[in-house]
Amino acid sequence: MVLVSSLLDERRYPAVALLDLYLCRWRIERVFQEVTEVFGLAHLIGSSPQASVFQFAFCLVLYNILQLLRAYLAAAQQRPVQTISTEKLFRDVRQQLIAWAVLLGAAPTIQFLKQSVQREQVRARLYELLGPLWHRRWLKAPRQKRRARPPRSARGKHVSAHQIIQASQAQAKPSQRKRV
Repeated sequence: MVLVSSLLDERRYPAVALLDLYLCRWRIERVFQEVTEVFGLAHLIGSSPQASVFQFAFCLVLYNILQLLRAYLAAAQQRPVQTISTEKLFRDVRQQLIAWAVLLGAAPTIQFLKQSVQREQVRARLYELLGPLWHRRWLKAPRQKRRARPPRSARGKHVSAHQIIQASQAQAKPSQRKRV
């Protein structure tokens, strides 16, 4: 493996440390991609920079909450966290939040959120609520094998009109060719 970098001091910037840093960067890129896909960030709530930053920050908070829920569900089901789909879980959570907003409204929600709770109380309540709760629909779909692509020459080949005429003339019998 070859590492190309403008950081020339090998003692100050060892190659192993740079590779570890790149791995962290890759994980961050994956989080950005997942946030964009799960929360539909192709559609923005506003056209100002402030609206875009707010929407993205809010989505990051939701993403962190979903990761916490995934971890509790995985622990309760004794399965790896990676087997639970963030997107599928978010669909159900979104429906439940909509039901909460419709049935309770803003005032009871604000009153509920003002309550002071300790971390251990939250942890115990999440285990209590999420322990028996499980839906197979939250599982990630198994990886699909990629289909083999057709040979390169068979797809996307550019042919000009001049090449078609030349090929046609080459196939014609010598007696059928016109002389110019």
